[in-house]
This record gives sequence, C-alpha cells and structure tokens, in this order.
Amino acid sequence: VNGSMALFTGRNGLAFIKGTIAPSQQPRAVNDTAGAKRSLSNCTLDGIVVDLPTAFYIRAAEIDGSKVVGQFAVDPSADTWGLTENDTTIQCTPCFHAAVNALALPMLYRGGRVVLMSKFDIDEYLGHIGLHKVTHLFMVPSMYQALTQHYDFADANFSSVRMALTGGAPGSDAVRDAFARRGVRLVQGYGLTESSPGATMLRAADGVRKLGSAGTACFFTDVRVVTPTMDQVAVGEPGEVLVSGPNVTSGYWQNPDATDNAFTEGWLRTGDLAVVDDEGYLTIVDRLKDMYISGGEN
Repeated sequence: VNGSMALFTGRNGLAFIKGTIAPSQQPRAVNDTAGAKRSLSNCTLDGIVVDLPTAFYIRAAEIDGSKVVGQFAVDPSADTWGLTENDTTIQCTPCFHAAVNALALPMLYRGGRVVLMSKFDIDEYLGHIGLHKVTHLFMVPSMYQALTQHYDFADANFSSVRMALTGGAPGSDAVRDAFARRGVRLVQGYGLTESSPGATMLRAADGVRKLGSAGTACFFTDVRVVTPTMDQVAVGEPGEVLVSGPNVTSGYWQNPDATDNAFTEGWLRTGDLAVVDDEGYLTIVDRLKDMYISGGEN
C-alpha cells in the first residue's frame, strides 16, 4: 500500500517493525462483490512477488484495472482478527514461510507492530509477550504444545493477549484447554502455501462456539469438501478439501504434470480430509497421503 514501514533493529537478533497506513489506504469492510471491487480498485500495488524456493507461482489478480498482490491473503486476515494500529504480534516462524501472511503482514497492513525473533526460544518468547504487551499470537501446534509444557507457562503474563492463532496441522484439545486456563482463546485456521496460505478461518466471534473447527472459507476464496467422485459430502462425512480463488497458485514452476495432477476443473486438490457440520464449518481430520511435518514444514 502507499504507506511506510520502519525497521528498528535491537540486540540479540530482535527487531521491531511498525507499519503505517496512508489515510487514502485505510482498509474498510466490504460485504458484497461490487463493494469488494470498489475497495480493491483504490489500491495502487504494481508487480508480483515470487517465492522461488516454493517452486510455484502466485498470479497477480486484476480487478477494475488495478493489480493486487497479496491483498487476497492480507486483507481478509486483518478483518477476521480485528487488527488495529494498537496491536502487536511476535513473528517467530520463518519469514520465508507462507505463514507470515497469516498474522505478521496483516498486522503491518493495519499499522500494528511486529516483534521479529531470529529464532524460536520459549524463554524469550514468554518474556516478549508481557514486555511488549503482545495482543495476538501465531505459531504452529507443536510450538504451542512446547509452550504449555514449559515451566514458566503457568506464571507468564498473558494479560494483553486477545487471541492465539494456529494452523499447519490440527491442534489438540489439551493445548486449547491449557491456554483457556490462562484466559487465552486458541483458534485455528486452515490453508496451505499454494493458497497464500489462507483457505478457511475461524472468525473471532465463533472462537468459543466452534472451538476446534478450522472455520469457513476466507473472503474471495471458495472451498468444497468432496467425495472421490467429486460429489459434495454429507454433513459429518469425510472428504477431500478443494480450494479455488485468486489467492490460489496457477501451477508449479516448470512442472506441468504436477500442475495437472493438483487441479480438477480449476479446483486445487489439497490432499487434506475434512468434515463439514450443518453450518458449513470445516474440521480437518486427516490426510489422503502421509507426509512428514518438521518445523511446520510439510
């Protein structure tokens, strides 16, 4: 956006980033397609970011003549989490990872502050929460589990934290309960690098009522859960998650066979299995194929 961003580097590999949004670029909520197009047409982003190590590309979307890069990942997250310029998060997952779109970039987009850690250290992380009055957390489930097992977890200062967000793998009830005892609501989203990464999000208003669910489709994103014959599943029936939208990759870099195998009639086949309840909320339950998960990388 047409704003500014300042970087202040501190000691011990710690840095602070503060985003500032120009008045003409202040985001506003839109509730219909026409309104979405009008809002996005005000953006003056030009160009595209390609993350080469991931070996695929994200297309730049064009709406009303304006190129929008990353808007489909950042803007819905900022609205969903209710971020403001007074909020702060800690970025402790690798910045090359698509997960940076989940909270760090939306935080900057709204003019908030991001505390950068050079590596994940539980002692330092717990200290930063209280010291910097962190309002929103984001980590993968294994990191949250390690946090709950730390000897300082029960006494750490979580008074400023309004929400803890997670994704990358299904979270456990034990970890959610541990955070609930500290007065912190742990909510889950679902996505993958190919979708920039958000596909579904659990809105803040549903954090208690639908605890454990991965939520519903992100703004601008369509999500289906289907049987092997591509029919819509019944309520409670497991099926594969399909994703479509301008945030979804167009294909894998110089690998047409992989691209063809990943898409069916324009829908990205995620390989993840989910069930849908009677209100359309997804819960991720399994994988079609086994994979290794190491450090949040699949």
